[in-house]
Amino acid sequence: MLKTRNTLSFLLALLMMLSLASAAFAGENDQIDGDGEEPRALNVALYKSIPYYFTFEKTVETCWKEQHPEVKLNFVSWNSYSGEVPDDLDAFVFDAQSLDAFVRKGYLLSLSEEDIQDYDDLIPSAMEGCRADGKICAVPQMLCTDLLFTRKDDDSLKDVQNLEELYNALGDSGLLMDKGSPVSTVVVYLQALVDGTQLYTHEYPPIEEGALSTEAIESLEMLRDMHQVEDTPNGSGKFYYAQRFAEGMGEAYLGYSEAMDVMGENASEMDFRLISMTDDENIPLFYVDAAAINAKISDEKKALAIDFLNMITGKDLMVKASMNDGDPRYLLPARYSTYDALAQEYPIYVGLKEIATVPNACVFRIQPDGDAYIDEFAEKADLLPSLTK
Repeated sequence: MLKTRNTLSFLLALLMMLSLASAAFAGENDQIDGDGEEPRALNVALYKSIPYYFTFEKTVETCWKEQHPEVKLNFVSWNSYSGEVPDDLDAFVFDAQSLDAFVRKGYLLSLSEEDIQDYDDLIPSAMEGCRADGKICAVPQMLCTDLLFTRKDDDSLKDVQNLEELYNALGDSGLLMDKGSPVSTVVVYLQALVDGTQLYTHEYPPIEEGALSTEAIESLEMLRDMHQVEDTPNGSGKFYYAQRFAEGMGEAYLGYSEAMDVMGENASEMDFRLISMTDDENIPLFYVDAAAINAKISDEKKALAIDFLNMITGKDLMVKASMNDGDPRYLLPARYSTYDALAQEYPIYVGLKEIATVPNACVFRIQPDGDAYIDEFAEKADLLPSLTK
């Protein structure tokens, strides 16, 4: 009897262990329950270059649990500039410069306006920049563009609207920038190219000496000459010169809205505006973080992935992420309503809304392959003047 009881206990314990192992295996591999229930996990990737990425990821995870506590989010470490989308990555955020290449490679699931919650709340220029051949291929989440920051009490720079006017005011010093990388140099060159030709385009010229724009190169030279630099300490942050500007260094700062995070309370003492990178009118050019669904996603996961897209591009999450528990990040969301909500607590968002909703704005895209073009150009950045002295 004792032997039989021990044997039975052993078999029961073995069955329990096998059951637990099977459940764990199913969870790790995103298996569907035999009864056709929803998947237990969704594989997702956020845009990694956002400031304070892990804080943002935690906000996404918390908001998702409120909507789908039964479905885990697997945050995949994916380089969105790799030019490839893994087959098992269900939903992801990427730089819209790659949109045309991703469409051509068949990575993006087409969406309808009905799939997108509060479609009319999206800033039209950003939404149109996420279409290809008339089809919605992604949903804009955040915008980014270069702004010229000046101090409100500096009347000498109050009316500056383009790079030549700025150079005439500053001469060979006084401008601060956090733009030391080859990619930064290339992107500013392309901005100057668009402003110089007064023509928005998805197609850029070959990267060779005879094909480069003299006017755009002169813009880089002016930026370099104006750039006031100092020896930066080890471990200095991404927005080192934004912080130094807030502390009183220099007369102007060129950079993204997120730089106001390190300016602290002094951000309220700054004016900011779009600026042309030549002596002509500004063609508003925005870099867009776009959320998309993998075209290879299973039918069982599609509805969940659409819920995820609506959540990470929606008002509620973007307001929470931008406010960051009272430590605002000064992001540029792609929805009107986020600015109205944020402005109630942070009036500076009234001005940021004017920036994000400027008429005739364009989304930065490169055909046929934005990642490949930028990578090749960065490797040949010695063809361009450096932005640092």
